[in-house]
Parts: sequence; structure tokens; C-alpha cells
Amino acid sequence: MSEINADEPSFERLTELIEQDVTLTYRLLRLASFRAGSELISSIKFALSYIGLREFERWISILMIHEASKDKPAELIKISLIRTRFAESLAKQAGLSEQEHDAALMGLFSVLDAILDQPMAVVLAGIALPQAILDALITGQGSLLPIYELILAYEKGDWNRVETVAMALKIDDYAIYHDYRESIKWANNVIGNIA
Repeated sequence: MSEINADEPSFERLTELIEQDVTLTYRLLRLASFRAGSELISSIKFALSYIGLREFERWISILMIHEASKDKPAELIKISLIRTRFAESLAKQAGLSEQEHDAALMGLFSVLDAILDQPMAVVLAGIALPQAILDALITGQGSLLPIYELILAYEKGDWNRVETVAMALKIDDYAIYHDYRESIKWANNVIGNIA
């Protein structure tokens, strides 16, 4: 995570780190091959460049959360995966395309406190994350907070709150419903691939 979030991440250093773990190497090559279809993925470095650093960061975060949640209810990892995709979609719908990746990571990490049985501030203290994610998940403020609030309201069925936040973000009700359904399908697919 430190290398990914460096000012100028090194594909060579990331390749070295990944190659030290056979399981990680296998999973990365499998992910890249799935995305590439018939194109041959010939190296770790090529796989990284093919999927991109942002997608690799999300993927490695998903694996980290999956490993940390082994002794927890499977529903926690599923909620985390649904939230990552849903948050990304909501950011896009709200015209926050420059924050889609941060929104996705916010959604992904939003259940880490439950997975690790520690307060969110403690859990996120050791992870290099953009301030907008920390603000939304720890202090309840910042540019990503409305997206986080919309996710929580939608999950609880608090339709009045959903409508209020959606109007503020200028997101259509049908888009929210559609994106949530697609997020569930995506999460089920990811679970099938990391299990």
C-alpha cells in the first residue's frame, strides 16, 4: 500500500513485492487474464500495467479485507464489496468523477471496524489513505460524506434520507436502485473469484 500511494510508484518495486508471495502472484495473474480475455499476460509488471495502479490498489485492499475477515460472518465482506462498487457508482452519478476511486476505497474500508473489532480511527491509523476517506469514516465530514450517508440510508431503508441526500447530490432515484443492484451482482462475482 505504501508503494502504491507513493508520489511516483515504481512498477519494478511492486513487481518485486508481489513476486515474493506466490498466492498474490497467482491471484494477480488470474485477475489480469480474466480482464484481458485472449491477450497473453506474460509478466507481473505487464499485469500491473494492464489493470492499472488504481484498480490494483482496490484489488489488493479487497484481498486484505478478505483475509482479515476469515473468522467473521461472510456478510461483512459482501457488504464491503457492495459498498465499494456502490460508492464508486454514486460518485460517478453525482459528477464527482475525480473522486470515484476514493469513494470506492471509502466504501470498501467502511466495515473494517467491524471486521477488526476496533474503532475506525484505530483501524485506519496505519493505512495511507486520502484525507477525504478519513474525514468521511472517522470524523463524519468532508466531500465523500454525502455518498457514505446515502449508502447507509439506502441499506437501512431510510427512504426520506435517501431522497434528501440524492437530491443534494443530483442523483436520480432509479440510478440509485440500478447501481445498487449492479453492485450486488459485482460483489457476488468478486466473492466467487477470491474464494
